[in-house]
Amino acid sequence: MTNSLVQTKRSWQTFWRDAGKMLHLAWTARPRFSLLAILLSLVQALLPVAVAWLLKLLLDAVVVYFETPVAHFFRYVVLFAAGYVVVFSLQKLVGPLEQYIKGELQRAIGLLVRGNVYRQTLSFEGMAYLEDPQYHDLQNGNTLATAEVPHSP
Repeated sequence: MTNSLVQTKRSWQTFWRDAGKMLHLAWTARPRFSLLAILLSLVQALLPVAVAWLLKLLLDAVVVYFETPVAHFFRYVVLFAAGYVVVFSLQKLVGPLEQYIKGELQRAIGLLVRGNVYRQTLSFEGMAYLEDPQYHDLQNGNTLATAEVPHSP
Protein backbone atom coordinates (compact mmCIF):
# COMPACT_ATOMS: atom_id res chain seq x y z
CA MET A 1 0.00 0.00 0.00
CA THR A 2 2.84 2.39 0.73
CA ASN A 3 4.35 1.68 -2.68
CA SER A 4 1.03 2.63 -4.30
CA LEU A 5 0.90 5.91 -2.40
CA VAL A 6 4.46 6.76 -3.41
CA GLN A 7 3.67 5.95 -7.03
CA THR A 8 0.52 8.10 -6.89
CA LYS A 9 2.47 10.98 -5.37
CA ARG A 10 5.10 10.72 -8.12
CA SER A 11 2.38 10.64 -10.78
CA TRP A 12 0.82 13.81 -9.42
CA GLN A 13 4.21 15.51 -9.16
CA THR A 14 4.94 14.60 -12.77
CA PHE A 15 1.51 15.83 -13.82
CA TRP A 16 1.90 19.23 -12.14
CA ARG A 17 5.47 19.65 -13.42
CA ASP A 18 4.40 18.90 -17.00
CA ALA A 19 1.27 21.06 -16.69
CA GLY A 20 3.45 23.95 -15.56
CA LYS A 21 5.74 23.50 -18.55
CA MET A 22 2.78 23.38 -20.95
CA LEU A 23 1.26 26.49 -19.41
CA HIS A 24 4.60 28.29 -19.68
CA LEU A 25 4.91 27.27 -23.34
CA ALA A 26 1.38 28.49 -24.09
CA TRP A 27 1.96 31.71 -22.16
CA THR A 28 5.19 32.33 -24.07
CA ALA A 29 3.45 31.76 -27.41
CA ARG A 30 0.36 33.96 -26.85
CA PRO A 31 -0.30 35.30 -23.33
CA ARG A 32 -3.71 36.80 -24.08
CA PHE A 33 -5.00 33.71 -25.84
CA SER A 34 -3.70 31.51 -23.01
CA LEU A 35 -5.63 33.55 -20.48
CA LEU A 36 -8.72 33.61 -22.71
CA ALA A 37 -8.59 29.83 -23.18
CA ILE A 38 -8.46 29.29 -19.42
CA LEU A 39 -11.29 31.76 -18.76
CA LEU A 40 -13.49 30.33 -21.52
CA SER A 41 -12.93 26.82 -20.20
CA LEU A 42 -14.06 27.94 -16.75
CA VAL A 43 -17.09 29.77 -18.17
CA GLN A 44 -18.03 26.78 -20.28
CA ALA A 45 -17.78 24.55 -17.20
CA LEU A 46 -20.03 26.83 -15.13
CA LEU A 47 -22.71 27.54 -17.74
CA PRO A 48 -24.49 24.15 -17.49
CA VAL A 49 -24.80 24.69 -13.74
CA ALA A 50 -26.32 28.14 -14.35
CA VAL A 51 -28.72 26.71 -16.94
CA ALA A 52 -29.87 23.99 -14.54
CA TRP A 53 -30.30 26.46 -11.69
CA LEU A 54 -32.30 28.89 -13.83
CA LEU A 55 -34.46 26.06 -15.14
CA LYS A 56 -35.17 24.99 -11.56
CA LEU A 57 -36.11 28.55 -10.61
CA LEU A 58 -38.29 28.85 -13.71
CA LEU A 59 -40.15 25.63 -12.95
CA ASP A 60 -40.61 26.64 -9.31
CA ALA A 61 -42.02 30.00 -10.41
CA VAL A 62 -44.40 28.33 -12.89
CA VAL A 63 -45.69 25.95 -10.19
CA VAL A 64 -46.24 28.85 -7.77
CA TYR A 65 -47.98 30.87 -10.50
CA PHE A 66 -50.40 28.04 -11.33
CA GLU A 67 -51.20 27.51 -7.65
CA THR A 68 -51.87 31.21 -7.04
CA PRO A 69 -52.15 33.12 -10.33
CA VAL A 70 -50.95 36.54 -9.31
CA ALA A 71 -49.40 39.01 -11.76
CA HIS A 72 -46.49 39.42 -9.36
CA PHE A 73 -45.42 35.78 -9.91
CA PHE A 74 -45.82 36.09 -13.67
CA ARG A 75 -43.01 38.63 -13.71
CA TYR A 76 -40.71 36.08 -12.06
CA VAL A 77 -41.68 33.50 -14.66
CA VAL A 78 -40.82 35.90 -17.47
CA LEU A 79 -37.60 37.00 -15.74
CA PHE A 80 -36.37 33.44 -15.20
CA ALA A 81 -37.38 32.44 -18.74
CA ALA A 82 -35.43 35.39 -20.17
CA GLY A 83 -32.43 34.54 -17.97
CA TYR A 84 -32.61 30.93 -19.14
CA VAL A 85 -32.65 31.98 -22.80
CA VAL A 86 -29.70 34.35 -22.30
CA VAL A 87 -27.56 31.80 -20.46
CA PHE A 88 -28.46 29.03 -22.91
CA SER A 89 -27.54 31.31 -25.85
CA LEU A 90 -24.29 32.25 -24.16
CA GLN A 91 -23.56 28.55 -23.72
CA LYS A 92 -23.97 27.99 -27.46
CA LEU A 93 -21.74 30.98 -28.25
CA VAL A 94 -18.85 30.08 -25.94
CA GLY A 95 -18.17 26.69 -27.59
CA PRO A 96 -17.14 27.98 -31.04
CA LEU A 97 -15.30 30.93 -29.50
CA GLU A 98 -13.30 28.58 -27.29
CA GLN A 99 -12.57 26.36 -30.28
CA TYR A 100 -11.24 29.36 -32.23
CA ILE A 101 -9.09 30.58 -29.32
CA LYS A 102 -7.61 27.12 -28.75
CA GLY A 103 -6.92 26.72 -32.48
CA GLU A 104 -5.06 30.03 -32.61
CA LEU A 105 -3.16 29.12 -29.46
CA GLN A 106 -2.20 25.76 -30.96
CA ARG A 107 -0.98 27.50 -34.11
CA ALA A 108 1.10 29.96 -32.06
CA ILE A 109 2.62 27.15 -29.99
CA GLY A 110 3.48 25.23 -33.17
CA LEU A 111 5.22 28.27 -34.62
CA LEU A 112 7.13 28.84 -31.40
CA VAL A 113 8.27 25.22 -31.21
CA ARG A 114 9.24 25.17 -34.87
CA GLY A 115 11.23 28.38 -34.46
CA ASN A 116 12.99 27.03 -31.37
CA VAL A 117 13.89 23.78 -33.15
CA TYR A 118 15.27 25.64 -36.18
CA ARG A 119 17.25 28.07 -34.01
CA GLN A 120 18.74 25.14 -32.11
CA THR A 121 19.59 23.40 -35.37
CA LEU A 122 21.35 26.50 -36.70
CA SER A 123 23.42 26.79 -33.53
CA PHE A 124 25.21 23.48 -34.19
CA GLU A 125 28.66 23.58 -35.71
CA GLY A 126 29.65 21.02 -38.28
CA MET A 127 27.64 18.25 -39.85
CA ALA A 128 28.33 15.35 -37.47
CA TYR A 129 25.34 16.18 -35.32
CA LEU A 130 23.03 16.30 -38.33
CA GLU A 131 24.13 12.83 -39.39
CA ASP A 132 23.12 11.29 -36.05
CA PRO A 133 20.03 9.04 -36.65
CA GLN A 134 18.54 9.88 -33.25
CA TYR A 135 18.70 13.59 -34.01
CA HIS A 136 17.27 13.00 -37.48
CA ASP A 137 14.31 11.09 -35.99
CA LEU A 138 13.72 13.87 -33.48
CA GLN A 139 13.87 16.55 -36.18
CA ASN A 140 11.53 14.56 -38.42
CA GLY A 141 9.05 14.09 -35.54
CA ASN A 142 9.06 17.80 -34.76
CA THR A 143 8.51 18.63 -38.42
CA LEU A 144 5.57 16.24 -38.68
CA ALA A 145 4.07 17.52 -35.40
CA THR A 146 4.06 21.10 -36.64
CA ALA A 147 3.25 20.32 -40.30
CA GLU A 148 -0.18 21.94 -40.13
CA VAL A 149 1.18 25.20 -38.77
CA PRO A 150 1.42 27.98 -41.39
CA HIS A 151 4.84 29.44 -42.05
CA SER A 152 3.93 33.07 -41.50
CA PRO A 153 3.71 34.42 -37.93
